[in-house]
Amino acid sequence: MSSLNLNCMATHIVVSESFSKFVLDGQELAYVNNFKYLGHIIDNSMSDDADISREIKCLFTRTNILSRRFSKCSVTVKKKLFTAFCLCFYDVALWSSFTACCFNRFSSCHYKCMKAFLGTKNIAVSPICCWNLVYLASIQSYATLG
Repeated sequence: MSSLNLNCMATHIVVSESFSKFVLDGQELAYVNNFKYLGHIIDNSMSDDADISREIKCLFTRTNILSRRFSKCSVTVKKKLFTAFCLCFYDVALWSSFTACCFNRFSSCHYKCMKAFLGTKNIAVSPICCWNLVYLASIQSYATLG
């Protein structure tokens, strides 16, 4: 018969309401405000704003990497690279509760990254277009997995 071994030092509790202390194997477990699980940030307010902010940082990082490595490529190649490396949002389908301000920052980040990487001055990208691109990219990535 197998037994379940838990590391009480690595086990955390994220709750939206206050609870009394939780003890496991004689050790009190720590309460935290947010926790990163499989790359997705879960917080006690049940909002996705922290995860969207994490994704914004990742998008800027990916765009900077692409800009350094592929600055001399044609616009057509850059569009393909941007789609492949910067629109791979696997956890976007999990976002359900976020503020309009956070979404606007995400749209603005997407616009700035496209503009910086493609090197064009005028790109017409609306927030709805940005959301559709991100959502469709996440659906395509899930479809290829299944």
